Amino acid sequence: MVALRKKLDGIAGAGVARAFGALAELEGRVPRKDGGSAPGFVQEVFALMGEQLLRAFEGLSDKLAKAGLTEDALQLAAVEEFLVPERVGVSTAMVKAAAGKKDEALATLSTAAGEEGRAGDGRL
Repeated sequence: MVALRKKLDGIAGAGVARAFGALAELEGRVPRKDGGSAPGFVQEVFALMGEQLLRAFEGLSDKLAKAGLTEDALQLAAVEEFLVPERVGVSTAMVKAAAGKKDEALATLSTAAGEEGRAGDGRL
């Protein structure tokens, strides 16, 4: 998040690729359940982040997309979707909407809303 925030602020050499690489290396260590991240693990991570940092995390992909950093925003949305499987497709759609691709975003959201078995944020 720090590297993305630096890039968003226009700081050269923010190290975004390196940060995403380090995150990818950690992905294999995340406990899994039903093909996604184990909810208990994710809840613990989010609790440790604290409310302010969690809000920053949730809004960062939108800010990146609006700033024209769509690829970074999509990568961050993929991280969010990995951590919170109920948001698969939803976070990506939100980035697409923020990047001006509203038709693509609406199509993705319509598909997600119609999927049986989806609950919570995945059906919003």
